[in-house]
Amino acid sequence: MQKKVLSSISPHLFLLSIVAISLVFLRCQKFVQPENEQQESKSGDDESHYFGNNCMNCHYTEGQGEGWFSIAGSIEGNINNALVHLYTDTTQNAIKTLEIDGLGNFFTTDAFDFSGGVNVGIEDPSGAIKFMPDKIFNGQCNLCHGVTTNKLSL
Repeated sequence: MQKKVLSSISPHLFLLSIVAISLVFLRCQKFVQPENEQQESKSGDDESHYFGNNCMNCHYTEGQGEGWFSIAGSIEGNINNALVHLYTDTTQNAIKTLEIDGLGNFFTTDAFDFSGGVNVGIEDPSGAIKFMPDKIFNGQCNLCHGVTTNKLSL
């Protein structure tokens, strides 16, 4: 009797059931939130890549890059011991300082609130700081620099 019940199920219905169960299983796995691999540029490091490109094309929540960058960009020129400073107000101490790596890139996965705007200053090796004239409201520096505005340089 049991054999008759199994043989009465259409092969198409059986295959459709297997596909549906598989899709439900795969769909549930998609909702597992990936982890943000903590990363930050360090002076002298040479493992970054794609100088001058918008880092956040890959380094975002569902992107292919390791870590979700909150601010990233590229600076050309004498970058030895140069720094990028972030300020809520340029009259106060920096809220974050980033080292520029050996390839001219800077980046961090630390979270930032850009809703009120952030001031940016680039410190050259002599200690002089050059400030951007306006606040930024996102950390994709190469979205504009090198595309619609001048490249960042020291």
